[in-house]
Amino acid sequence: MSEPTFRYKSLDPDFRRDPKTACYCALCQKDIKGEPKFYAHMIDSCTAAVHPEDREIANREVPEHENFGLLAVGPDCAKIIGLDFVYTAEQAAAVKKAAAGDDRPEPAPSLKI
Repeated sequence: MSEPTFRYKSLDPDFRRDPKTACYCALCQKDIKGEPKFYAHMIDSCTAAVHPEDREIANREVPEHENFGLLAVGPDCAKIIGLDFVYTAEQAAAVKKAAAGDDRPEPAPSLKI
C-alpha cells in the first residue's frame, strides 16, 4: 500500500482492560460514564486516528475492514490523541447524520391520544 495522502496520528492502544459496559473508550477500553463527549475516526485496528478535515480522503483510501469510523474516546485519551484529531459529540453527530444522507430537520414528536 502506498503512503496515505491524509493526515493521521499513530496511537498506542491498550486493550488489556475488559469493559464493564457497552460504552467505553476505543483507545484504553475504560468505561465512559454518561454520554461520550469525544470521538475519533479510528483506522488500522485503532492504532491511528484520522484528522477530521481528512475524513473523506481516509474513507476513500483505507480498506473498509480497517476503517472503523467514529468511535468514542474518553477525555484523557482525547487529550493524548490531541484535540485537533478529536470530534466533539456535536461534531460527531453532524458527521454521522451527513454520512447517512439525512440532512432533513428532525420531525416533530407525534402526540398519542
